[in-house]
Amino acid sequence: MSNQKILLVNGSPHEKGCTHTVLTEIASVFRGEGMSADLFWVGTKPIQSCVDCGRCAEKGCCVFEDRVNDFLAVAGDYDGFLFGSPVHYAGATGALTAFMGRAFFADLHSGQNRFYLKPAAAVVSARRAGITFEKKDRKSEGGYDRIESMEYIDLRKVGREGLKEIRRQVVRLKKLGKTGKEIEELTGVRQNRASEIWTAYQREGEASLARKKYGRKPGSHMVLTEEEQEKIRKTVAEKTPEDFGITGKLWTLGRTRQYIQKKFHKVVNERTLSDYMKRWGMSCQRPAKRARKQNPTGI
Repeated sequence: MSNQKILLVNGSPHEKGCTHTVLTEIASVFRGEGMSADLFWVGTKPIQSCVDCGRCAEKGCCVFEDRVNDFLAVAGDYDGFLFGSPVHYAGATGALTAFMGRAFFADLHSGQNRFYLKPAAAVVSARRAGITFEKKDRKSEGGYDRIESMEYIDLRKVGREGLKEIRRQVVRLKKLGKTGKEIEELTGVRQNRASEIWTAYQREGEASLARKKYGRKPGSHMVLTEEEQEKIRKTVAEKTPEDFGITGKLWTLGRTRQYIQKKFHKVVNERTLSDYMKRWGMSCQRPAKRARKQNPTGI
């Protein structure tokens, strides 16, 4: 991978804005892995969308002379691409959308194969979390690699592993000397929260990255202890209510409640007791009705 060249395309109208900051950070990671990384800015001039004239098949590039052709002129020298954009109305900028559409269309129909079997990805810069970057997702024909989209993580909805990865990113950026504002722009984590993550990491190390479990421990909220449950289960399975001075030969929820109150001085409602019964592998069943003096052999 040390000889690979990556071109990072900045689709923002601001040459040195947040998208540039994100791409610069990613470029530093690429360079740290021994790869070459260059930035390409689409500029601020209007970019015409494709008109399907077909002239690209003859020219080898687009008929419109703008940044699309500047990009096509150098794209063949690179081994991978990363497209970056700010969020404009829940999607990529119109300029970058038109830019990518024309670039891929012109290359495909001219047969230049500048992107043939080359990997590409997309990154989005958003001030708020929860933006899904879908418009950069492309599936070209002729053996082109899929341009994978990336999702900007909603910090309020991430799972345990997702939150751990975000915290790890914050710690990594802190170690690189990034400021709280830069970390907020890169990750979407507010500066005060990033500071809390860093402080916890300095105090607890890697253990601070995992989401802590809150609330009661499993089984701690039980009305009946494990020992009491086992005694009740054996009693219901092996004895009758009459053995304890309770009217009836069969156990019902009501009679079992009476036994629990009499034996353990605890009140358990029928719904909770029914849940206990299910946990013990028992269930209340209605007995079959038949005459007491019935003679099965005679029938």
